Amino acid sequence: MVNLGIVSSSGLKNYIIVRISSIIILSLIIFLSYYIATHDIDYYTWVSLFDNIYMKTYITICALSVSLHAWIGMWGIITDYVKCNLIRASLIYGVILAVVVFFIACVNLIWSV
Repeated sequence: MVNLGIVSSSGLKNYIIVRISSIIILSLIIFLSYYIATHDIDYYTWVSLFDNIYMKTYITICALSVSLHAWIGMWGIITDYVKCNLIRASLIYGVILAVVVFFIACVNLIWSV
């Protein structure tokens, strides 16, 4: 069977990528929770937070982390449970398309503001 775009051929590398990406995502959740709890949130507060170049960069890294995390997870599920090669390949290419569109939309949204 052809290896259809797995991030790495090593299960250990995929495991590490998933763990690191989940830590990055969790750190954003913790930061935003703390920020919401300690600030009076209004439109201008959000604009000032997300207008910062460091925040834009960090959210771009988080979007990449979500994309890698989703891709590795869906690849594992599809390759484990879908046995028909045609359906498996279609689903894998569909997930690749969805992950790429998600990442491009996130980057476009964050950097266009």
